[in-house]
Amino acid sequence: ASIEGAHGVLLSIQGGSNLGIFEINDAARLVQEAVHPEANIIFGAVIDDTLGDEVRVTVIAAGFDGGEPPSRQIEPLKDAIMTTGGVMASTSEADSSASRANDDVVETPDAAPARKPWETPRAPEHIPAPSAVDPAFADEDELDIPDFLK
Repeated sequence: ASIEGAHGVLLSIQGGSNLGIFEINDAARLVQEAVHPEANIIFGAVIDDTLGDEVRVTVIAAGFDGGEPPSRQIEPLKDAIMTTGGVMASTSEADSSASRANDDVVETPDAAPARKPWETPRAPEHIPAPSAVDPAFADEDELDIPDFLK
């Protein structure tokens, strides 16, 4: 994977006790040249003697240009209508089946009202009132505060 054009980079450089500032600078410079010119680069170095002469560089890059997923094309609602079964049908299908749908419609008074597919149920707007503080406890709190803090 490429890090070219990244706007945010985390860089970790691990090496033995002989890892110097020049090696760290070289690794950071290589990453800086590959990413976006205004990228935010956060780096750190870790000395791990178990690595010996080995150097590990870990790069996590994010915020690439043009990385947004493609938008889906949604069919306009004016070209579709709801049939009695609650299934979307195009207007050409609905015209041919309109006479059949009127014959099959049976109204049930106990049925729940149909929701439109784009409606979402709303949460109740009732917000509970804050609980009142017992006045007896309020006086005790004042006694615990030293005079120089009042």
